[in-house]
Amino acid sequence: MSAETAAGGIGRPERLRIITGHFDPVHAEHARHLRALRDGSCTVVVLTDSDAPISPQRARAEVLAGLGSVDFVVTMNGASVDALLLQFPAAEVIRDEKADAARTRKLMEHVHRKQEMT
Repeated sequence: MSAETAAGGIGRPERLRIITGHFDPVHAEHARHLRALRDGSCTVVVLTDSDAPISPQRARAEVLAGLGSVDFVVTMNGASVDALLLQFPAAEVIRDEKADAARTRKLMEHVHRKQEMT
């Protein structure tokens, strides 16, 4: 969904929490992390970028949207994170790109170790 659509569709939630990241590929650690960031009174919006070498943006958005802890997914479509965040002025923003990259690196290292064992 576009940022304009999300900003209009969200309305005025009591608490809005936006999480940014690559989510490439989306994996269980992402699901656990997003669930931990969720609390009962907030609306969770995930911003995912279009720059991803493994999974297409639409596929990542569909998987993220299917998580029970995510209310909206906004695809950046080449826009900058900062530009999109201007459309959500009252939000709590969690810039998660670096931590997300570390989670993905950890997954890739695990996969490589498993491959070396075979």
